[in-house]
Amino acid sequence: MALRRFDLDHVGAEIGQHLCAVWSGQNAAEIDDLNPVQHFHRSVSPCYAIDLVHGRALRAYNRVRWAAGRPPEHDASIDKGEAAVSEALERAHETIEHHEHGHGQGDPWARRVAVLVSALAAALAITGIAGNAAQNEYLTHHVAVSDDWSFYQAKNLRATVTDSEMHLLASLPNAAEPAIQSRIKEAKATAERMRDDPVGGKGMKQLSQLARTEETLRNEAHHRYHGYEYAAGALEIAIVLASVSVVTRIRALTLAAAGIGVLAGLAAGSVALDIF
Repeated sequence: MALRRFDLDHVGAEIGQHLCAVWSGQNAAEIDDLNPVQHFHRSVSPCYAIDLVHGRALRAYNRVRWAAGRPPEHDASIDKGEAAVSEALERAHETIEHHEHGHGQGDPWARRVAVLVSALAAALAITGIAGNAAQNEYLTHHVAVSDDWSFYQAKNLRATVTDSEMHLLASLPNAAEPAIQSRIKEAKATAERMRDDPVGGKGMKQLSQLARTEETLRNEAHHRYHGYEYAAGALEIAIVLASVSVVTRIRALTLAAAGIGVLAGLAAGSVALDIF
C-alpha cells in the first residue's frame, strides 16, 4: 500500500483557528488583532495543544516513512510543538511584566509564578531529552531484534537444506563408499553447527538467546519512552495552568500547576530509576 500523508497543516490550521475563535470569543478573522494579554490567552488556549499534536503527528508520520525506507518529509511545522513551549513561556513572562507595570510595583506572587513556570520548563526540557534518548534506544534494539531473527531464519534454512542433502546421500545405492560417507559426515557437522555454535556464537541457539535479550531491552526502552511522554504531557499542562493563573488571578490554578509538576517530576524520576 502506498504511504499517504493526511493534510495535517490544513486540518491543524482549521481546528486551531476555530478553537482560538471560541476561546477568545472573537471571529477567526479578528484573531491576529488581539492585544498582548488576549494574544497570551491564545498561546495557552487549545491552539497550544493543537500545535503540539500537529507537530507530534508529523513526526510520527515521518517515522513511518523512515521505517518504510523512504526519507522523511521536511516541514517547518514539525518543530511547531516544541516552539509552542518556548512561545508560551515568553508570553507568560510578558504577561507577568504587563501586570507588574499595571500595579506600579512588582507583584511577588507573579514573580513566584514566573519561577514556577521556569522550573516546569526546565523539567520539561530534561524529560524531553530523556524521552528522545529512550526512543532512539528502542529503535536501535528493534532493528537488532529484526536482524537477529532474520539471521536465525537464514541459519534454519541452511540447516534444513543440509539435512535434506545428508538424507539424500544416505539413500544412494553407493552410500557406503568412503567419499559419500565423508560428504554425509560433513553435512551432518554443518547442520549441527548451524543449530548450535558455541565457539563462533552464531548458531540458531545463540541467535535466539541474543534476539530475546534484545527484545527485553527493546521493551524496557519502549516502556521508558512512554513514561517520559506522559510526564512531558503533564508538565506541558502544568505550564499552561501556571500561565493562565497569572492572567486570571486564580491562585488555585497555580497550586494545581505546582501539584501536577511535582507528580510529573516524580513520575519521570521513577521511570529513570526503573521503579515502575
